Amino acid sequence: MAGCINWFIPAKVGIGALLVSLSMGPAWADGHGARFLIGDVPVEIGYGGLIDVRGAWTDETEDWVDGGFKSHVRYGSGDGDRELQADLAEATLILDGRIGSATSFFIQGQYEPDQHHPVDLVEAFAEYEPVSSSRWQYRVKAGTFFPKLSLEHEGFGWTSPYTITPSAINGWIGEEVRSTGLELGLDYRFNEWSRLRFSLAGFVFNDPSGVLLTYRGWSLSDRKSGLFDDIAVPVEGNIRDLRPFLELDDNVGIHGGVTYEDEDWGEIGFFAYDNLGDPRATRDGQGAWRTRFVNVGAKAFLPYDFEILSQAMVGQTEVFPGGIRDNRLGVEFRSFYVMLSRPVGDDHRVSLRYDRFLLNDVNTGANGAPPHDQEGNGLTAAWLYYPADNMRLSAEVLYAESFRADRLSYNVPAELEELLFQVSYRFYF
Repeated sequence: MAGCINWFIPAKVGIGALLVSLSMGPAWADGHGARFLIGDVPVEIGYGGLIDVRGAWTDETEDWVDGGFKSHVRYGSGDGDRELQADLAEATLILDGRIGSATSFFIQGQYEPDQHHPVDLVEAFAEYEPVSSSRWQYRVKAGTFFPKLSLEHEGFGWTSPYTITPSAINGWIGEEVRSTGLELGLDYRFNEWSRLRFSLAGFVFNDPSGVLLTYRGWSLSDRKSGLFDDIAVPVEGNIRDLRPFLELDDNVGIHGGVTYEDEDWGEIGFFAYDNLGDPRATRDGQGAWRTRFVNVGAKAFLPYDFEILSQAMVGQTEVFPGGIRDNRLGVEFRSFYVMLSRPVGDDHRVSLRYDRFLLNDVNTGANGAPPHDQEGNGLTAAWLYYPADNMRLSAEVLYAESFRADRLSYNVPAELEELLFQVSYRFYF
């Protein structure tokens, strides 16, 4: 966390200096931002945001955000009755801008009532990408950011333009995976509409990644964890508030990928991640998890304006309680989704997605504990409507079912089925 703070304080000071410097040169404001000069260097600063108000009809399960062991989804009644809930799902504010022709910055904060700290940071980074006259283009990113692997989160503020709820794969990325470090990128442009993109990053502050996936299992949720958030995790019969973004072993993790993009037909990519966590390390009451995975994904534009998206992820996470390997906890995890989506007219979009997800315990029966295996499926249907440029109305039906033997230790059935209906009103500003 100290690294995040040390990086962010200069960013805030720098932005403050830029605002003070308005008197140093000609300036003008236009809508949600301003442009001005510092000496001969042009500076642009803009802001925007969104407010998402949600109505949800849920079945009798308790949502995982409150530590519910049974649930796959974001909302649940927890009292044994089906009910209608109203909620402020998210309020996001984004500050971004450009300094000169090559340097940009991006800061995203959010208010989310279920967070331990209701106001928190989601991303904060700067990027340097100089103009290139050749086919090669390089870029450098520094700060805290989502690794670039989701094909769904192409909307404003790391949201999906296809559904309310993302796939199990990308929902987990939003919950437990964030990179604080340095990323190098290199693009090769074949022509104006196609390119090959490479990336390689070193990062810290993601050692607990995997604890939620192991103890709770896969879920289908659009909640993004804040950088200083605590997550309620059901650990061996008790609910513990654990931090997903901590540095516990002083190791530097790595991730990288390669993607081919073509504006005519779509994209295909490969991504690999390894936090290089030391599963024996502990600090501040939490242990470091060794988490690694590979992800492949593709998006294709089909005839009649259809789009098809698909991703598959395979990985493993583990920790050694007491520093003893024979006591290790963790899971091998796999997930896959395929989604078909189509715009309808100028203002509507419909999408249908199927998810498949599995967990296999890496040390079944260790210390007499029940296995953390999981096997399940999800089906999501969504309709989105844009009545104006700054508004979005959405309706979604989500069905999920899975089997986990360790639910029996919580006196709940091992097999669980859930049905969630959501309506979202999103206002952009």
